[in-house]
Amino acid sequence: MCNLALSDENKLLIAQSDVLTPLVSLAQSPDIEVSRQACGALANIAEDVEAHPNMVYEQSMHFLVFLMRSRHLDVHREATRAVANLLSSRENHAVFLEEDGLKSLFRIAKSLDAECEYHAALCFRKLR
Repeated sequence: MCNLALSDENKLLIAQSDVLTPLVSLAQSPDIEVSRQACGALANIAEDVEAHPNMVYEQSMHFLVFLMRSRHLDVHREATRAVANLLSSRENHAVFLEEDGLKSLFRIAKSLDAECEYHAALCFRKLR
């Protein structure tokens, strides 16, 4: 699914399909690779702002904010990328803040991982 979601023409189709619900569930998997791939797919889908309402409906922001706190670098890196993409829609800012997203974001901002720092900077920039 992560690879399918790379294609621009598939992003909205996936968001509008019945696949989004299980994808959000898979992101919460205890299997690190499954969780990383699902978060990556959600991040790819979130690149299309037209998919954001479907993602908010599925409460993906709630779970992604939680996954930003994962102890596994690959998981919180992809979750942060997904959140950064979702914050492209101003309507999602309130949802992010309601989910205690700043707490997760501050934690990511302290990361020594350059990719996490980059995604955190994008989040801060979009929240201004």
